[in-house]
Amino acid sequence: MRKLFLVLACLSLVKLSAQTDSSDHRKEAEKILRELRAKKRPYLELNGMYGALTNSVSFANLAEFSTTDFLTNTDKDDLLKDVNSSLRLGFFKSYGFKYVEPGYPILDVYHPGQSFGITNHSYIGSKLSSDLVSLLFYGNKPFLGQEMDLGNSVYESWQYTSLDYCFDWVIDTVFPIHFTVSINAGHNHNYFHINDGSLFTHTSGEHLDLDLEYHVRARDAKTSVLAGIGAGIGVEVDFKLPKKAFLNIKVSDFGFIAWDGGKVVDVDSSFRFSGLYFDNILDISDSVSNANSNRYRNAFYKDGSTPYTRLTPFKVGVHYKKPLKGNTLKAYSVSANYQYLPGNLPSFIGATYFKLSKNQELVTELALGSYSNYALNLKYALQIGKLWKLQLALFNFNSLVVPTLNGGAVGMLSVQYEL
Repeated sequence: MRKLFLVLACLSLVKLSAQTDSSDHRKEAEKILRELRAKKRPYLELNGMYGALTNSVSFANLAEFSTTDFLTNTDKDDLLKDVNSSLRLGFFKSYGFKYVEPGYPILDVYHPGQSFGITNHSYIGSKLSSDLVSLLFYGNKPFLGQEMDLGNSVYESWQYTSLDYCFDWVIDTVFPIHFTVSINAGHNHNYFHINDGSLFTHTSGEHLDLDLEYHVRARDAKTSVLAGIGAGIGVEVDFKLPKKAFLNIKVSDFGFIAWDGGKVVDVDSSFRFSGLYFDNILDISDSVSNANSNRYRNAFYKDGSTPYTRLTPFKVGVHYKKPLKGNTLKAYSVSANYQYLPGNLPSFIGATYFKLSKNQELVTELALGSYSNYALNLKYALQIGKLWKLQLALFNFNSLVVPTLNGGAVGMLSVQYEL
């Protein structure tokens, strides 16, 4: 009935325009017809993301490190020579599916949209001191007589799935607010934070001094289907500005997961390890060895499983876009983004938008910040016929062109089918 009313309204306006020869009525009729043609249809989308970014390791070394089972001393040296004061590294993997009914305006009235989706998320965020990286690679033997700085190091890994429902809430006829509510199913999680720490090994190796203030929130078991449960929300608003520019403000994946059990440790302790002593090497009882072992273990580790809750790696962003009148260069934008992961820095991005052809678009970005400090990003969109749309993105594209550059790389793929 609503469609019939819109068609009749258009026909009446066209007829009135012909009778009165009024240019105002003709323009109004053309505007209505354009808006009717601009109605957005529902679609299905498959999407995925995979890759890693770092501030210190070249793409070539990072690729070798992630694909080999054994690192030689030469491999370790090549990795360590790129690490200055600390190694910041982020790993990103996700894949998802969603059904989308886009919102759209017609006759100055916004018709709300909605979507349903499921996404599997895997993240790693880390910031490790150079001494801690060396200790992990070589142990403490090469550093006799030296104090190693282990502090200001943090590592966190996530695996969870979110069920997402998005909907539009129309405050007035122009500015809808896009809301997302999510149910999070946790699969695995680990968090280790050494706030302050040092390790000193005596030159003869007869003792070592360990001083640590650290915190642990880690799952006891391996990855499981439901190791924790939680919820999340997201909010997104577009503000129309003069000359067809707009400002987008967005918060996504802001939520929590309550894990059913894991190691919860908060320790600030100093300890000197002098080895284990036995009066008679031929008469070593389990009780003696276990007593010595437990004495060192209890100084820095706590047994038992405790439920705990962690904030999910949410994202915040501000995006400004201004259209241009060029035939090829269609717009430019500036934005600021941040994802809540250890070692990650806010990123600031400048972008240009190109119309390559009727069905092809290209976006080039210069980004500062995040894990890789600086990056050149490329985004490409291709409309295939009337129903299919393909979108590709490469973040830190410069590391693929010159593999010896630091930074890593992340790729994204999206395929849409209009219903």
